[in-house]
Amino acid sequence: MSTRESAAFTRLKRGILFPGDRVERVENGISEGMFDVNYCIAGREGWLEIKAPLVPKRPDTQLLGGGHGILLSQANWALKQQKAFGRCYLYVATVRASMLLPASMIVDYEATNRMSLRELSARSLWLAVGRNITPDQWARLRRMLCV
Repeated sequence: MSTRESAAFTRLKRGILFPGDRVERVENGISEGMFDVNYCIAGREGWLEIKAPLVPKRPDTQLLGGGHGILLSQANWALKQQKAFGRCYLYVATVRASMLLPASMIVDYEATNRMSLRELSARSLWLAVGRNITPDQWARLRRMLCV
């Protein structure tokens, strides 16, 4: 996980966790495509793939380019997780916005990788604009992760 992804993970963890919850970064060289983060919040378990790309200067430029894109192995892993009725999401954190995207966008990774920040934001399940995420926004994200 890159330094920006580590920082996004730390912020996310501080924002959504209550005592008794669990969230862990997973470093797994055995299962190709396995997501970065496993969580159990209020008895609901799931997985997150975190991407923390730099925002391109042009607003219509793809956000997940330059080594930050979703990989085929991650799309395949998400598809297996969906078929097993497990939760999995893409969490994208930039200086301009943080968002939660559905597993279907991971599975359709080629199209998702071509999208701009604006296009991804429009398809997000949860969106916080800017760097200052309010406690109410974190609470909403927490609820979303348990659906």
